[in-house]
Amino acid sequence: MTRIGIPIRFVDGEERPLLYGYEPPVLPEGYVPPAGRAPIQLHEIDLYVTMRCNIRCEFCNVRAGEYNHRDIPLDRVKRLLDEAAPLGLREIHFLGGEPTLRKDLEAMIAHAVGLGLHTRIMTNGMLMDEARLDSLLDAGLHEIMISVDGLEDTHNRLRQCGPDGWQETMATVRATIARRSEEHTSELQSRGLISYAVFCLK
Repeated sequence: MTRIGIPIRFVDGEERPLLYGYEPPVLPEGYVPPAGRAPIQLHEIDLYVTMRCNIRCEFCNVRAGEYNHRDIPLDRVKRLLDEAAPLGLREIHFLGGEPTLRKDLEAMIAHAVGLGLHTRIMTNGMLMDEARLDSLLDAGLHEIMISVDGLEDTHNRLRQCGPDGWQETMATVRATIARRSEEHTSELQSRGLISYAVFCLK
């Protein structure tokens, strides 16, 4: 059943939108863009693969971890990438929430790499031991952005990540540096109090 194009399901007699019931729109047969208009192409997508998170940052703009939210299913992620690649997509950024909470993150990365996409994850780095980092690299991960919000006291306060949060994040930074390809450099991009350690891995 649908209402104004929105799939509906009934739960205990109550109407609710059917999550992930999306189907891509179909352009009219023979459609061509107006003359003189530059073609619109995707370049990159920021894909929020989960709203779950292991910490509660004061500045989180999506309020990750504060409400129940179903993760977008793996098969839908793959279909989305399949749909986007022919539209010119070049880069896919997996973020959240904390994307490393997804046990199937490697499958997403591998599928994207198979489509010829550049892959990046944006992470707080606290849940990535060396085995997980190697697993992500084996899946084809090209780039990792690790959030570092100042020195230890400032970072732990802003991210509400406990007394060991900064140390756990920096352990991942060090492990990533150790695996970084020699021909690539790392950079620290500062934006006010918030910085990101960005590492090109391949």
